[in-house]
Amino acid sequence: MCEGLNVCRQDGLWESVAGSSAPPSVERLNLAKFPPSLMASPASLTILVVPDPVWTKSPKDAKDGVEWATCDFHPDHEKRLLQCKALESLVYAGNPETIPDMRQNYKPLLIHEKILMWSWLEQNAKCTVEFESFLSFRKRLMAFDKNRGYFKKYSCVWGGVDLMVDPKFANISGLRTRNEVQKYMDNLQLLQNVVPIWPPPLEIQKASRKLWVIQHLDEIAHSVTQTPRPITLPLLCGWPQQATGKVVIKREGSDCGHHVKLEPSNQPLESNDDGFLWFSQTRIDTLLVIGEWRVITANMCVLYIVNTVPVEGNTEKLDVSQHLYGLSLAEMSEKMNGHYLPDDIIDPPGGTLPARKAANTELESFSTDTLHKLIELEEAQLNGGESSLRLSARLDIGVMRDERGRMAYFVNEVERGISTALYSHTRLQNALCYADTYFLAFKQWMERRSK
Repeated sequence: MCEGLNVCRQDGLWESVAGSSAPPSVERLNLAKFPPSLMASPASLTILVVPDPVWTKSPKDAKDGVEWATCDFHPDHEKRLLQCKALESLVYAGNPETIPDMRQNYKPLLIHEKILMWSWLEQNAKCTVEFESFLSFRKRLMAFDKNRGYFKKYSCVWGGVDLMVDPKFANISGLRTRNEVQKYMDNLQLLQNVVPIWPPPLEIQKASRKLWVIQHLDEIAHSVTQTPRPITLPLLCGWPQQATGKVVIKREGSDCGHHVKLEPSNQPLESNDDGFLWFSQTRIDTLLVIGEWRVITANMCVLYIVNTVPVEGNTEKLDVSQHLYGLSLAEMSEKMNGHYLPDDIIDPPGGTLPARKAANTELESFSTDTLHKLIELEEAQLNGGESSLRLSARLDIGVMRDERGRMAYFVNEVERGISTALYSHTRLQNALCYADTYFLAFKQWMERRSK
């Protein structure tokens, strides 16, 4: 049950935008019609939220989605979310049996976690939120000169297509050619002169060149955490024969397991016209056994950690669980010498509470040390701009042995921007804590941008 959504909605709280300059795919929550008791302070921010079309799922797939959650809403709110055209395939009627303690007369919704996040924030009267489909936003942006005045009414544009991934890859963004992607980026820059955009598009596009981030992670491991790293080598011209030894092959501008090859072959790798490079990395077998610790941060602090373990060695199917207590690196070094199961490491039996807390502190300290230094290195190359990692990040962390045979943490991936999974289905309260913590940093970022 989503306690924070326990706000009694009255008829007329939502305002239709029919007949206004907004397209039918935009819906507005009219905070002016909230009873005064629900308004802690006047809403000063109006955020245009543009969901990434990649988030959409069928009802069947959404039920099993790690980025989806079921919670109960007041009937007025439930109806408006279901009727919002911009949220098509992002919100579905939920199954009441999945909420055993559902409040009387409330309705269950199966909802994508980022839509839930912004619904939560608007319900707390912290901002005014409008949703617009990416199709509508893209059409408006591509005719920017005509729509400049429309965008000026917003405090910020949040979302859009995830630029960490080649927009042409999924073929659902409507950006099918390199020229269309370039025009989209050029117009985002024009829009950024009118209203702040989160996440900053140029930073995200730069971070999609993963070798840039990997270079920073290698430097941090050498000079700050003094820990081992997988060896990364670019594959010139995309030929996998250059990869030798036990390696995994990856490509820039990709995510979610796409363009990842666990075994080199003699077949040439797919080419692309955007300069995304293929590269090889040392294959770390522990990733296939115990998986990763997904460390979710907001406002540069660790909020919670999720364990993701491959199911029977299948990297495309993960067993996801809330991280409670784990082993220290010293304990892992000993236990992982012989036969072990994933739960022996990520959810170990026994151990004193101080020892388990110390192990968590060890993991969190590694995460924050890496994150803070990564932000410093990135901002030195962003021409005075702030890294979005200050507001939100996810570090995907594994373990590997150093030259002395001891286990050590390493960062396998850095996720940023709008598509960073929060794993709401494991524990909804975590995602809502993230929403409030993120929004605090987001408002401060907005204030700095306005100066």
